[in-house]
Amino acid sequence: QKLQLRRNGNLVLLNQANHIKWQSFSFPVDILLWGQTLQRSTRLLSPSDTMTLYYSLEVEDTRVALFLNSGQQKYSYWEFRPDDLHSNISFAKLTSRGLALFNSTSHEIGLISTKNEQAVWFFSLAKNGSLVFYQYSPSIGKFTALYQPLVGPCDLPFSCGTYGVCTSSNTCSCMQISQQWSYNESGCLLNYEMPSSFCNDSCTAKLVTFSGIGTILRAPPTIANVTVEECKDLCLEDCTCKAGLFSSGGASPGCFHYQVVGGVKQVGAAKLADEVMYFVKVPKGTADGLCKETRSGDGRKKLVVVGGVIDGLVILGLGVGILYYVISVKRHNPRSRAS
Repeated sequence: QKLQLRRNGNLVLLNQANHIKWQSFSFPVDILLWGQTLQRSTRLLSPSDTMTLYYSLEVEDTRVALFLNSGQQKYSYWEFRPDDLHSNISFAKLTSRGLALFNSTSHEIGLISTKNEQAVWFFSLAKNGSLVFYQYSPSIGKFTALYQPLVGPCDLPFSCGTYGVCTSSNTCSCMQISQQWSYNESGCLLNYEMPSSFCNDSCTAKLVTFSGIGTILRAPPTIANVTVEECKDLCLEDCTCKAGLFSSGGASPGCFHYQVVGGVKQVGAAKLADEVMYFVKVPKGTADGLCKETRSGDGRKKLVVVGGVIDGLVILGLGVGILYYVISVKRHNPRSRAS
C-alpha cells in the first residue's frame, strides 16, 4: 500500500494493485477543489468556534442550499435550483466554469456559474456563511476571489450581528429591545448578556413584537392554521424558542419558530410588511438586563426547610414534655416507689 498526493490535490491510498482504497476527495470539509464532487450523502462545513452554531452546504433532490445549523435545528438562507425540473440532483462537481449539478445518469442539469472567463480552481464555505469561488492570479502568485453568490449585506445570517436589522438601504440598525445597545463592526450588542437559554427557570420571558421586518432564515412552519397570538403563546411555552415569525399571506404563510435570532431584515413592500410579524423572546422583569429572582421556587424550598426545622423542634419539645410528665408521675405515685 502507498499514499499518493495527486496533481489535483486529491490524497489517495492505493493498494498493491494501485486501486484506490481511500481518497480525501470523498471527505470534503470546507473546501471543494477542481474536479471534486459533492454527493447527497456529504456536505461542506464552515470553520466554526463552536459546533453548536455553524454553516453547511448541502445537495438535495431539487436544490443546493446553504444552512445555518443551530443545535439540532437548521435553517436555509440561500438556494439554487436547476432549470431542469424533470431530474433530481445526484451530485455536484466543481468545474472550471463553476459548480455543475448532475443527475443519476451523470447528465448536467444545472450550473452555478461564476459568470467569468477565468477558470475556477476551488471554492470554499467561509466562516461567515458565504460561498467564495477562487481563481489563481499568476501576476501576484496568489489565489484571489473570483465570484461570490452572496454579496449583499442582507444575504448572510449575521451580517448585522445577532440583534441587528439589515435595512432596505443595506445598512444596519438595532432592534428596539433595550436602550442599552452598543454597535461595533460585529453588529448590535447589548451591554448586558442575553440568556443563552430560557430553560433554566431563572426568570420568566416575554415577547417583543416588530412589524415590517422578517428573516432570511427559512424553515418548515412550526404549526399551521393558528392565529398570531397562538403562535406567540406556543413560542413562550417552548423554552428553546428564541424568536418567531408569523406570516398571514405571501408564498409562505404560517407560524415559524427559531432557536436563534439572526438574518433579520426589513420587508420591502408595504403590503407584505403588514402581513409579516417578527417577535423576539427577552427576559421579563429585568434590571440592567439581569433577571430578578421573582419566581417562588426558591422561596418554597426555603419554607419547606424552615418548616421542617420548626416541626422537628415541636416534636422534640413534646417528647421532652411527655418524658418529664412520666417521671413526675412516678415520683408522686407510692406504688411506683414501693416497687
